[in-house]
Amino acid sequence: MMILVAPYISRNTPKILGCIVILGILIAGCGSSDVSPMPTESPLSTPPLFESPILESPSGLILYHSDMDGGFDVYVMDADGSNLRQLTEAPGDDVEAIWSRDGDRIAFSSGRDDNYEVYVMNADGSNQRRLTQDQATDWGPTWSPDGASIAFASNRDGTMRLFIMSFDGADQHPLEPLAETIGWAPKWSPTRNEIVFVSDRDGDSELYLLQLDSGTVTQLTFNDRPDERPSWSPDGNQIAYMGAKENTTLFDPDEIYIIPREGGDPRQITDNLVGDITPTWSPDGYWIAFSSSRDAGWSIYVMPISEAGHVLRLTNNSAWNRSPCWGP
Repeated sequence: MMILVAPYISRNTPKILGCIVILGILIAGCGSSDVSPMPTESPLSTPPLFESPILESPSGLILYHSDMDGGFDVYVMDADGSNLRQLTEAPGDDVEAIWSRDGDRIAFSSGRDDNYEVYVMNADGSNQRRLTQDQATDWGPTWSPDGASIAFASNRDGTMRLFIMSFDGADQHPLEPLAETIGWAPKWSPTRNEIVFVSDRDGDSELYLLQLDSGTVTQLTFNDRPDERPSWSPDGNQIAYMGAKENTTLFDPDEIYIIPREGGDPRQITDNLVGDITPTWSPDGYWIAFSSSRDAGWSIYVMPISEAGHVLRLTNNSAWNRSPCWGP
């Protein structure tokens, strides 16, 4: 089973694992940051998913969390790697930041109050405020397309399942159907009233689609190895995610895949001996940003989908730079 929280929070994972029940849910692909540099070119060739224009450089802003100054904090940079700004600086780790659809607000998870809760702040890092108030782990927020609601995962009833609340933290309640929405890592579709999430109900982590209007839950991936961390394309028709390779004896066995919204055969778009994880789409749909251990530490990279295998490195340090989220 692949776990989904501890490797993305802190290098001191034993401390976190002793505190959080769910920390069987993040990924097994995090190890020491002492990784030899690897080539940035991949031999894998994948047909383009879009008829893309001639791409010179990506645009927009990319959120991510990094421990470059000690604990994990939220940072933002231009999509070419320039103009880096630190948005949070608090005791405990601030992680898993995500833009609202209009780009005005950012939701994130923070351990600054002794356990992980969901917070929200303005796009410039101001007005940071806590939305959840309990002793459980509240994790991985995602915005509804209209910005009125936030879905997240919580183990407040003893099982990690999906919850929803208003943008201001009001009316927190589990999503229905209860038995079918046990899972984590929710991502709200930008174009439909549905959420893709991860669950290990069948033995290993797979992707599932929850249609909120009907309560219908559909399994999307059927692998004998874990699939994690889904991310929607801007048109809502494709889902990028990280999946484990068949050879799980590798140091970091994960790669990036893309699958149609309704399921089907995935396309692998990275191929390395190291880990490529936590993908996110650019707003124009032509690029994917992700974190990779192909150089020292974990760095943020971007890759044009029309040129799978050609990557650009955006962060240039040996820290753990994780979970990019591309915004306007």
